[in-house]
Amino acid sequence: MKRFLYGYTVVIILAICLAGCVNTGPVYEVSGVVTYKNHDLGIADVTIYYEGEKTGTATTRHDGSYTLRNLRGPKVIRAKKAEWSFETTHPVTTSSENIDFVGTYDHNSTAYLLGTVNTTHNFPNSALDPKSNEENTRPKRPFTISSLQQASSEDNEDEVVIVFHSSTTSSQQHQVLASLGMKILDQAQVINAYLVRLPHQTAEHMITGFSTGIRYVEKNQVMQPFALKSPNDPLYGSQWHLPLIRLPQAWAQTTGEKSVRIAVLDTGVDLKHPDLLANLDTDYAYNFVDDNDDVQDLSGHGTHVAGILGAVSNNSQGIAGVMWDVSILPIKVMNENGGTSWDVTQGILYAAGLLNQPGEEPYNPSPAAIINLSLGGRKTQHMQDAVNSATAAGVVLVSAAGNDSSPEVLYPAAFSDVIAVGAVDYNYPNKPNLAPYSNYGTDIDLVAPGGDLGVDSDRDGDKDGILSTRPDGQYAFMQGTSMAAPQVSGIIGLMLASNIPFYQVREILQQTSMPLGEDGDLYYGHGLINAYWAINQVDKVRVLVGTRVGDEIDAVAETQLDLDCSEYHLSAIPPGNHQVFAWIDVRNNNIIEPGDYFAELGMLEFQANEVYSVSGVIVEID
Repeated sequence: MKRFLYGYTVVIILAICLAGCVNTGPVYEVSGVVTYKNHDLGIADVTIYYEGEKTGTATTRHDGSYTLRNLRGPKVIRAKKAEWSFETTHPVTTSSENIDFVGTYDHNSTAYLLGTVNTTHNFPNSALDPKSNEENTRPKRPFTISSLQQASSEDNEDEVVIVFHSSTTSSQQHQVLASLGMKILDQAQVINAYLVRLPHQTAEHMITGFSTGIRYVEKNQVMQPFALKSPNDPLYGSQWHLPLIRLPQAWAQTTGEKSVRIAVLDTGVDLKHPDLLANLDTDYAYNFVDDNDDVQDLSGHGTHVAGILGAVSNNSQGIAGVMWDVSILPIKVMNENGGTSWDVTQGILYAAGLLNQPGEEPYNPSPAAIINLSLGGRKTQHMQDAVNSATAAGVVLVSAAGNDSSPEVLYPAAFSDVIAVGAVDYNYPNKPNLAPYSNYGTDIDLVAPGGDLGVDSDRDGDKDGILSTRPDGQYAFMQGTSMAAPQVSGIIGLMLASNIPFYQVREILQQTSMPLGEDGDLYYGHGLINAYWAINQVDKVRVLVGTRVGDEIDAVAETQLDLDCSEYHLSAIPPGNHQVFAWIDVRNNNIIEPGDYFAELGMLEFQANEVYSVSGVIVEID
């Protein structure tokens, strides 16, 4: 009887297997694109269904493409999206196929808009570049964000504004100006005003008493946009790298905070440099090379790095730092001949407040928020452990990639928890190139200006370096990824001063950097750091339909897309005459202003149940 039961059981199991494990054919996939009727661009967010013995869905990407995988047996494929109708369903059998759908917008009361938006960046020139000193025609806009030079009252000292009484005719006004030998640069007829250039050796007071219809005469004063802030440091004009990474725009919002503490692990710092002293923490500075508190810099490297990061700024002396207000903690881990991984490890732990207990020496009661490491070498596990511990404590670590022209990033920059910085050179008016010495590779997060002291046919080679502080109160140009890293550390300091959490810093830096190559580029990482975008956490491009009223937009429809996405789709546009706008509202204040990226199209007539296509490029408002 047992044998019979066992045999019966085996038979049942085999029967179940045969019923549930039927081979319904080979695995295949279906892919395709969903496009608009009479347009080449794809429709995003369309649901693609497959029906058969089993069912499932996929959603079209921004370009309208889709893929259905792991299909078996006959299926029926169809597309669906609200307010759209598509061609009939498509049957498939047991082999991979390409199935495209064409959609028709069938909303009877509104229109639909699609297209692409691409962003382009300009790259400011240096005040020391001969190109910037060439005589140019008068700009049509009142100020230029991209100008590196600080505005000077001498720039337009020979320009005056002459305003006539309303009783004078236009011809009379021109006769007066001609008799005075004035060159008319511009005019505003509604207020009877002329911008003129004075003849040689003619002063403003020489025409104030002229009685033939002149109401008043005054100088054409220099103005600064509120979205731009430049320091009065006399050497600022030589710091071409600061406008390149949009710091004048960022400074208009924040110049930092003394509460932001940044450790500089380097060759020490000149504690007596007049352009550094006010921003240095001399109480807890420490020397791990000699195990004492003497951090005097005999090399000059650390002093140069500290000045880039946080020279005392807007003090009518020397240079400007990335951060005007900051607390720099000098930690000496190298001498003029270099250092060891152990001293760097000790320095990292000390900066993070993790080295010793209270009462023991050395002790750092105020951990740094950021650690700058303009140094590098081979990988060691003890340094990796220190990096891990500092990161776990909430410290942001930034390191130079190295100066070997190698595809291998040095350590600690190559550690995954460290922000690795490569260097670019000065290449105005084109986008910067990777500096010839800079290391590169998949570990690079982003790049910053590192300069290039090589001789250039158009410029004095020295001036292509990065200008910063040197021991004994001096200043000098240097080059290297060591010069690029403190710029990133300083911008992170500005981000923390703007109340951005430390754990969001890396992602924001990556998404707001200005691309210099293709996605995932080995040379530039995510691109050139952008201080203004970073402190404002820019992440969207707005596409709007409506009407512009001054510096605001009265929108009737709007969509937003990520910075790395170019295709947009906008539905429910009411019929009528509207403009189309693309806008990166950097400060997210709904006001079009210098520093924003913007483009607009004249009036279009939108009709119900129609699809329209508009593509273009947005550029920085200067």
